[in-house]
Amino acid sequence: MSGHKDILVFLEGHDAVQRLAFAAVQAARWKAHLTAVFIAAPMQATLDIGFAVGEAAIRSAFEHHRGLAETAERNARAAFDALVAEHGLEAEWRYSHDEPLERILSHARHCGLAMIGFPGREGNGPASLCEDIVLASGRPTVLVPPGWPAEVSGRRILVGWNGSRESARALSDAMPLLEAADAVKLVLVAEERTAALLAGEEPGADIVRHLARCGVKASAEHVEKGNPGDVLLARAKEFDADLLVMGAYGHSRITELVFGGATRSILMKAALPVFLSR
Repeated sequence: MSGHKDILVFLEGHDAVQRLAFAAVQAARWKAHLTAVFIAAPMQATLDIGFAVGEAAIRSAFEHHRGLAETAERNARAAFDALVAEHGLEAEWRYSHDEPLERILSHARHCGLAMIGFPGREGNGPASLCEDIVLASGRPTVLVPPGWPAEVSGRRILVGWNGSRESARALSDAMPLLEAADAVKLVLVAEERTAALLAGEEPGADIVRHLARCGVKASAEHVEKGNPGDVLLARAKEFDADLLVMGAYGHSRITELVFGGATRSILMKAALPVFLSR
């Protein structure tokens, strides 16, 4: 089976082990190499640290934080080793501690598909890391919601299509998944900036024909009104989708990240895995 042959999963936050299990199942499905990057949580300012007085007290606070990070890493590594053995995977473990952003991005740039948690969700890492990976890594990224079943993904795929460069890139990057899916549906919904791209008597007909030539049988629905993000999530629920594919519209200058409205709405509300490309 063709597909993404190297998958990288970022492990940050309390939901890391569940996301790791999801990534391992996908790697086994695609016969892909799996790389896990455990990102040690940065030390947060607390009242205890704020009131620490003297070199010894400050050192003790840092040592306590380091101990917590090392324990979390050991637990995640044990789960990783067990999953690698269970699925017979070729795999690699990496530990990221105080790495600069460009180094973190380089992990993703050397893989075919990255996975990370949703930004700002309870139990996940900082929102900025997810936004950096999606907008600045140059790789397609699957965002995995907390608690999502490891074995469920990619059988029923909903694609958000608006005719833009970003949606075309997402469709192309997701083609191996679309080819292997049991059902694919395109939902055509435009924001103000892309409304003209869906003009004509048969919006979406050309992209459906393109998918058919690639061996993907897809249906299409054109929704003319409504918030694009809310429309896609509602249609995903109706379709019983287990993966949403869409382009990530936004701008990234590493230190300044701005998602477009539909993308941000999806990131805040989605309860299923989301495949994003930019």
